[in-house]
Amino acid sequence: MAKKRKKIALLFAGGGSLLSIRSNKSIFFVNQKEDMEAWLKEIPELTILAEIQPWFNLGEGQPFTAETIERVVTYLKEQEPHFDGFVVLCRAERMVQLAVACEFMLQGYSKPVIFTGSRYAPMAVAEQDIKKITKMGGLGLRSNVINAAQVASSDDFPVMAVMFGNRLIKPSKVAIANFRGINLFRSIDEDYLGKVDFGITLYRNKYRKGEKRYYDELSDEVTIVGKGLLRPTYEQLLTVGNKKKSVLLVHMLENEIVSDEQAIVLAQKFESIVAFNEYYVLEQPRSIIPLARLTWETALIKVMWAKAIAGDRQKFAQLLHENLINEFVAL
Repeated sequence: MAKKRKKIALLFAGGGSLLSIRSNKSIFFVNQKEDMEAWLKEIPELTILAEIQPWFNLGEGQPFTAETIERVVTYLKEQEPHFDGFVVLCRAERMVQLAVACEFMLQGYSKPVIFTGSRYAPMAVAEQDIKKITKMGGLGLRSNVINAAQVASSDDFPVMAVMFGNRLIKPSKVAIANFRGINLFRSIDEDYLGKVDFGITLYRNKYRKGEKRYYDELSDEVTIVGKGLLRPTYEQLLTVGNKKKSVLLVHMLENEIVSDEQAIVLAQKFESIVAFNEYYVLEQPRSIIPLARLTWETALIKVMWAKAIAGDRQKFAQLLHENLINEFVAL
């Protein structure tokens, strides 16, 4: 009896820049729903691996927002019973946030969801640079999406994972390794869900099934202060209008401490203040919620997710400190 072909949904959320199999000069990408058929013809291997059903969410030239993420989550939730697995295409700089959001918003999901995509937008690749980019690991999408489809077709391994180069990584552990290398990403704790060598090896013992809990949205009531030279001063933050219902998330400098005076004034502006540090927690004033041992992308999404579902500040702080999807990194 012939083995039944797996049914895989292919979600276009930007990030599908693909070199033509005929010339290595033309770039195929999906900017509207009508582009999907021509794009799929450039990777005939996909239809050999599984029955592929494309779904259009976002074109290459369209803005990527929280609503983009919520549409992907809604589709995955509604289509969970109808497919054996899902492959989500998203450009590299957006991919981690989308994948982490799906981890938080679709906890205990029963099907594999594999995120991959190209690292370059099509408008960023000049024709004379294509050969050089290809030599260095290139747009990388062809092998990435074929490998992703194979993992999405696997039995009894319903992970959410980023597939890039020869590594399969849990989204909340993804960090940039080398933007120009074949392996754009690495796992922050060097622990992987699978690797590609002569074939794909899946580490099934790494998967932990959690209780099924689904959520619909991310909060837009989060004011984000990044790390770097252009970050605003606390004095500039105090000029922000009344954000009493909002959360202030600050990517702290390595040894930065909020003074008691600053904490008092900020607490009058914001409902909650979260002080994020990747590696360790410095003692902050009691009104500050510390958050550490996470990647920045995971911290950002976790704060937006927790703010959306928490009824009050106490519940919000409790959610931030719980290891909900095994997101905390052991250092």
